[in-house]
Amino acid sequence: MKKYCIYIFLLFLVPFVKMSGQVDSLRISLLTCTPGSDAYAHFGHSAIRVRNLNTEEDVVFNYGMFNYRAENFIYRFVKGETDYELGAEYTRTFVMRYGIKGEGITEQVLNLDSDEAARLYYFIRVNYLPENRVYRYNFLYDNCTTRARDMIEKAVEGGIVYDTKERKLTFREILAEFTNCSPWLGFGIDFVLGEEVDRVVDRRKQMFIPSYYMHDADSAYIIRSDGSRVPLVAEKDVLLMELDKPENVQEWSATVFTPLAVFVSLFVLALIISWYDVKMGRVSWIFDALLLFLQGAAGIVVAFLFFFSEHPAVGTNWLVVIFNPLPLVWLPFMIIKVIHKKQDGIYIANMAVLTVFMIAMPCLPQCFNTAVVPLVSTLLLRSAVNVFVRQENKNRIKMLFACKRCS
Repeated sequence: MKKYCIYIFLLFLVPFVKMSGQVDSLRISLLTCTPGSDAYAHFGHSAIRVRNLNTEEDVVFNYGMFNYRAENFIYRFVKGETDYELGAEYTRTFVMRYGIKGEGITEQVLNLDSDEAARLYYFIRVNYLPENRVYRYNFLYDNCTTRARDMIEKAVEGGIVYDTKERKLTFREILAEFTNCSPWLGFGIDFVLGEEVDRVVDRRKQMFIPSYYMHDADSAYIIRSDGSRVPLVAEKDVLLMELDKPENVQEWSATVFTPLAVFVSLFVLALIISWYDVKMGRVSWIFDALLLFLQGAAGIVVAFLFFFSEHPAVGTNWLVVIFNPLPLVWLPFMIIKVIHKKQDGIYIANMAVLTVFMIAMPCLPQCFNTAVVPLVSTLLLRSAVNVFVRQENKNRIKMLFACKRCS
């Protein structure tokens, strides 16, 4: 207990004694980093920079720190139990780290008076205590940007007024803006997020994206208790220039190996195989088994997120109707029926569900990635071919028996 009290004393009292008469030297900025190539960095990043011009202390506080080596990290991440924490590092290290990756940093010096700056610094230091620094990360509602915004608003004596002009955007539209160059990431996001991200959100909720908050901060004003009105941002500067990529250098996956191209190709392949199956009066059950496996495997992810994950918007995903573990559960029985040449009712049920879903898609309150259409069409086509071919074979057998009786 004594050791803890000494720690608190050193953490809070010493810095403020040191800054006695020097609170005007505090200069606090909002840092906004450009999107990076890593999946977690595709949407950019926000941090708070604190400088003491007299003591030359210069530290960046960053709410986006996480430990991917932590125990059961992947499972906890999928389940939505991802814990991020507030980290601190010297500004030169922070800038160097982003410079190595070729990403840019924009600095907005906040127009805080001495009391507000000292208050914000104090709040951040309290938040940096070991028992306070960890928080349950929520990509849409509680992330590195919203945390920085909330801390700034908490420190301002009066209040911050943002531009009231609404941008009519949904979460999905905003996310798509940052995944255009990574179609598989965009497809994955669209595949697991449900109708919740297709509702138009107000301007404040749109601030979960660092660049959106940066632009809103540019036009924001601080309304002080005496009624005075000052801009939130006093100065704006590019702290680190983003490196331009050559125009002729693009990710191969972003130009050729896209989800739409892959699933259209799969549908064309299914058409060719289906034509041959109808002509020969048989079914290519190995191809169908592979499709059932893929449908069920994708269904495990969708269903797990739908029923168990704490991630926002995954519990309103209509794709769980057709992408669930049932095809995977039925797969062994399907193979057994094929071996014994018995009729398999899974394809009738699958065809019915897929048909209803395809008809209902335009009316559902959820927007689907374009690549979902050829994917679902492939599953529907193969189910229909299975039902048709097996029914035709059954009719041929009946006709054969009928002819034998007549003779």
